[in-house]
This record gives sequence, C-alpha cells and structure tokens, in this order.
Amino acid sequence: MENKNLAVLVVGNAILDEIVLCGTIDGMDAKVMADEWHVRAGGQAMNTAINLARMGEDVVFHGALADDAAGRTLRSAR
Repeated sequence: MENKNLAVLVVGNAILDEIVLCGTIDGMDAKVMADEWHVRAGGQAMNTAINLARMGEDVVFHGALADDAAGRTLRSAR
C-alpha cells in the first residue's frame, strides 16, 4: 500500500554556523582581515532536513530554536 501523505520527521540539533574566509595567516598571533563572512544553518539534524527537502522530500524538522535573530535565521533556512 502506497501512501503519498507521509513526511520525513527529523529530530535533533540546529546550529548557526559562522564561516569566515581570509587570506594567508602569517603566524599564531597574526591579525588578519576577513575577506568574506557567511552565516548558514548547520547541525546534523538541520543539515539532513534541508538536504532531504532539496531532494523533494516532505520534511518536518523538530528541534529547539530560540526566539531571537539566530532562531529566525534557522527557521527560514532552505
């Protein structure tokens, strides 16, 4: 029996990753300027949910998200 109304439930963590790209670092105490800065959704469960949705699956994510800027960013992740 085939049921097209099933969704994948993903339960777990969601993390806001901050990725900073910079040029060459000349030593342990060197100061460098960032060339790029990106904020992305991360965490094993959140990454799984996002990638399943990108593959066309109907996905429900269940995890703790704060009611702040980081939580709103994670809620809008696609």
